[in-house]
Amino acid sequence: AFTRQADRWEAELRIEPRTEPLLAEHRFNDRPLLPAVAMIEIFSEALRAIIPGTSVPRIHDFVIRHSLHF
Repeated sequence: AFTRQADRWEAELRIEPRTEPLLAEHRFNDRPLLPAVAMIEIFSEALRAIIPGTSVPRIHDFVIRHSLHF
């Protein structure tokens, strides 16, 4: 779900790490982590929700500074 506050947008995405099939095969030290491609897709969906009709044809210079562990 996406909501707009006065000067920013907020997104909420609920993922259950114990039952999400995508996370079953993505683990580090037995902790589930969100794959980078899933992060990119979430950001792309957020952009399309905020600016309807927008597409994300290409992403470049994408840097992951920290992994998203659950």
